[in-house]
Amino acid sequence: MKIIELNNVSKRFRYQKVFENFSFFVNKGECILLVGANGSGKSTLIRGILGLIGFDSGLVRIRSDKISYVPERFSFPEFVTLKAFLKVLLLDFNDLELYHILDEWGLLCDSNKDLGTFSKGMKQKVLLIQAIHSDSDILLFDEPLSGLDNLSETRLIRKLEVLKSNGKTILIASHNPNKFGNLPDRIIKLEGGDL
Repeated sequence: MKIIELNNVSKRFRYQKVFENFSFFVNKGECILLVGANGSGKSTLIRGILGLIGFDSGLVRIRSDKISYVPERFSFPEFVTLKAFLKVLLLDFNDLELYHILDEWGLLCDSNKDLGTFSKGMKQKVLLIQAIHSDSDILLFDEPLSGLDNLSETRLIRKLEVLKSNGKTILIASHNPNKFGNLPDRIIKLEGGDL
């Protein structure tokens, strides 16, 4: 079953064409890797799928409303602790489960620190935690390896392999496809202009 389907979508910013009459689909339980240089339209495509921006033309069909998203950039509330932040996003998890998740990602000692004190890599881990531990059918990632150390990269890819084996649909935008090994079922290359 096609869980994401784009038919002849086009997007332009002022005089710059990002993509025109672009079509693709993602089957349920499939992992797709969107690759391309910075400015090729990967982020624009994901934001369009989510409805955060509108395409100029074309049709988008999403056959689930249970979607998790990890953007390339995100503004965290600076004076909220990590534990409080995750308790809002992961309501079904008790304190012991959160303890194990934070320990696994190396953030346990930081659970009572304000998010405004976190490094880029730490913030990236928080975004990934909320996405991969949600009960979503579709997971969209925009440069998910950004700011991660090698150990965290490996951990994330293993988590994505498990999610895929459990029937989750995964769409990843990256300019570094070699890091993902055999995880993707298909690779789609974008060659849009600078944004």
